[in-house]
Formats: sequence, C-alpha cells, structure tokens
Amino acid sequence: VNADYPKTFVTEVLGPRLTGPSLLVFYLVNSASSGMWGFLIHRGFLRTSTVFFLSFLIQLAVIIFLMLSKAGSIPCFKQHFVFHDEKSADVNSQWRVNSNGEPHAWEYLAPLICVALIAVGDSVYESQPPAVLQAFFQDEKMVAAMANYKMWQSFGFAAEFVVGAAVASVQARLATLLAVFVLAYVCLVFLDKKVASISAAEDNDTISDSHGE
Repeated sequence: VNADYPKTFVTEVLGPRLTGPSLLVFYLVNSASSGMWGFLIHRGFLRTSTVFFLSFLIQLAVIIFLMLSKAGSIPCFKQHFVFHDEKSADVNSQWRVNSNGEPHAWEYLAPLICVALIAVGDSVYESQPPAVLQAFFQDEKMVAAMANYKMWQSFGFAAEFVVGAAVASVQARLATLLAVFVLAYVCLVFLDKKVASISAAEDNDTISDSHGE
C-alpha cells in the first residue's frame, strides 16, 4: 500500500484520481477491521492464532492474485494510464490514457476490493503483535519488547522502499514479498507451537472465568 500498489495496481489501471480514494478505502477498512478482530477475540469467538491464520490466508490470496494478474493469467489490472515525465506542476496531467482507452466500469472492482482485503489482513498485523507482546511480557521487560518490535517494524518499512528502488520488476518484488510473508508466518507458527502460545491471554481468561464460576 505504501509503495507498489497505488502506482502499479491503482494509478496505472484507474488513473491518478483514484489513488487517494483507494488509500481512503484502505485506512477506513483497516480501522473497522481492527475493531472487528478485537471484538471477536475479546468475546471468545476467535483465538488470536486463528485470527493470524485467517489474516495470512487473506493476504496470501491477494498476493497470489496480484502475481497472476501481473503475469497476464487473470484479465484484471489492465494498464490504461502511462506516466509522461514532463516539467509540470500538475502531476495528474502527466498520467495519460494509453491505447487501451478508459477503464471499463467492472475494472474498478478489482483494485478497490483487493485494497480492502489487504486492509482486513493488515489490521491483524497492526493490532495483534503488540497485544501478544504485552501478554508475553507483563513486567519491566514490556518496554524493551515494544521498542524492539517498533525497531523491526521500521526496518521492514525501510527494506520495503529499498527493494522497491533496487528491484525493477514488479513480479520479482511480489515474489520476494510472498517468500518473506510465508517465512514470517512459519516462524509465527513455530513460536505458537514450540515456544509460547500466542493465544495464552485468552486461555488464562478462560481459566480465570471457570474458577470464578
């Protein structure tokens, strides 16, 4: 959302006038989804590990869909706008319709639906890691744990822009993202199964409630 998606999968497809609205959709859905996941976990409808799994599936499906679309296997995200590097104060005027003409009405669906699905998945990775860390570290180590988390998050953002500048192919960047994303989830599963349950907070609440009864 911060790098390739607005340019490659929104602006080149729908034009610069839809770049802002697509980010608006992302942040609105992201905000609502954060509250939804928190509600489902708090009420006991879903465990934290299940929420991470669902988020992983959603974002994995979107990444694969984008890769297939970019490879031409799925007729979505056809490029309709090309950027012309000219000296102009209005950047929007430098995006011009190519030989494919204006996008059809149905072509507006895929970019906006995908950005909404990305937001649903991203809301878990924005809200739940801090909650898990605070459940793991309930002493003076919490501050250090949160600082370490933010450090690696910032490093990830920096790496995102470095890869975007260094790797020219969108397909290669998506493949790199896919590999890192799957590896990260495998590490999360290992943590949950072999080190400490990421759903420990819900388990403790359940035990406390049963004792209270």
